[in-house]
Parts: sequence; C-alpha cells; structure tokens
Amino acid sequence: MGLPPAPLLLNPLTVDWDALRPTMAVGLAGAAVRNLSRGREGFASFEIGKTFSVRDQSFDEETRLGILLTGKWQDANWTTPAASTSIFVLKGIIESVLRDLHVSCNVVSSDSAILETGASVLVSSETMALGTLGILRHDVGALLGLERDTFYAEFSVDALLKSIPAIGFKEFSRFPSIRRDIAVLVDSSMTAGQVQAILTEHGGPLLKKIVVFDSFQGDSLPTGKKSVGFSMEFASPDRTLLGDEVDVLVSSVEAALATRVGGILRRTRV
Repeated sequence: MGLPPAPLLLNPLTVDWDALRPTMAVGLAGAAVRNLSRGREGFASFEIGKTFSVRDQSFDEETRLGILLTGKWQDANWTTPAASTSIFVLKGIIESVLRDLHVSCNVVSSDSAILETGASVLVSSETMALGTLGILRHDVGALLGLERDTFYAEFSVDALLKSIPAIGFKEFSRFPSIRRDIAVLVDSSMTAGQVQAILTEHGGPLLKKIVVFDSFQGDSLPTGKKSVGFSMEFASPDRTLLGDEVDVLVSSVEAALATRVGGILRRTRV
C-alpha cells in the first residue's frame, strides 16, 4: 500500500492478521466489501481506533478517525433522485464535523500514500495538520477487495482535540448586517480558500462572514481562468452600519484582490 512498515506480531491469531494495522482503511474496506457482497448498493461508515507504524527500534501508536464512502449515497424517493457518493459528499461530512467542533480549517493539495495523485488534500488548522481526504488509489482499493471508486478520509483524533478552541458566548447584535457580493476572475490553479484569505485579511473587524456562492470555469471565460463569487457580511455589535462605510471596506478588498491576484472584479450590492 506504500505505507511505512507496520509492527509484526510474534504470535498472530491467523496468518491473514500478522501485523498491527497502519491505517483505518483496512477494517473499513473489509466492512464495505462484506456489505456490498450482500446486496447493498452503497457503504458509508466511520471508525475510531489505533494505528501503528515502526520507528527505529520502537513503534508509534496513534488514535485515528477513518471515514470511507463508496457506491450509492442516497436512495431515490418521490422528491429526490438517487445519488452516488462523491468527493464532495466526503468533503461536506468533514466540514460539518469541523464546524460542529468549532475548528477552523485550511485545505491544500497534498500527496498521500493511499490516495490518488492529484485527488487528495491535506486539511489543517492553523499550523497543525489534521488529516487527509481524497479518492482511494484504485490499486489499493483492489488490494483491499474494493473494485470501485472509493472515497476516504483519515484524521488524527489527538490533533482534532487539540484544535478545539475554548468556547465563549456573547450577545447577538441588535443591529442589522449589510451584505456585499463580489466575483473575481483568477487563475484556475488558485483555490477559493486562497482568495478568501485575502478577503479576510483586508475586510477589517466588521467583516463577520464569508460564503463562496459560485465557482465557474468554461468557454465564456479566458483559458486558464475561473470566476469565484463571494458573499461578505458586515456587522457592528453597537451600531447600525452605513452603506458608504461598507463600500470603503469592499473597495479595500477589491484593491487587494486586483493587486495580489489580478483579474476582473465585479460587485453586486444587496
């Protein structure tokens, strides 16, 4: 599988299980194979447990979270059609978990031993790596008995727990917020997260929320470019904001985007 060697057992119970597992994918793939062989059209499950690797004359032991999805994700009903599992389903699950834990995250392309090249990302919180997610390498899936597209994520539970901030509470603002939408044309290699970081940096303390509402790349745009749309929400805890002062903040954001990433900027006032 391309992973570091796992500690071998001196007296294994069976010849098939003669080493400690190096990844949570082993057990999850086995559960998926058993379910699919019994007529299930899809499999989605998680497991939390220990993984092991050899280090010098000793070994490392770590608590990991593994999530594996394959096949059908959603059955058809009278309101929605059947849906297959995709990388976006897995990404949504991870984002939901991190949001509930109040853990901020950054996603960048990264190589992983068991994930397809170009189809895996590293998820981190500030300077701490949390885990990886992507498409399971087809040869690894075949080795584990999964002859189909499989989506897999594995995270360090210890890193997740260390990243959970102390939760504080404050009053809701009694004053209405103001929203501004902008779209920026950037190189297709630039991620929405990189552009969003610029918005956060130059939006000031009144910028409370940023949502990506559109990403488009097609024939109507220049080759190698894409358009990414952002909705920015501004609010003050102690006063009603004026449209003109929000426009100044948005202009600062637009200037930073034009300087640092170039391209054509559009803004829609809401």
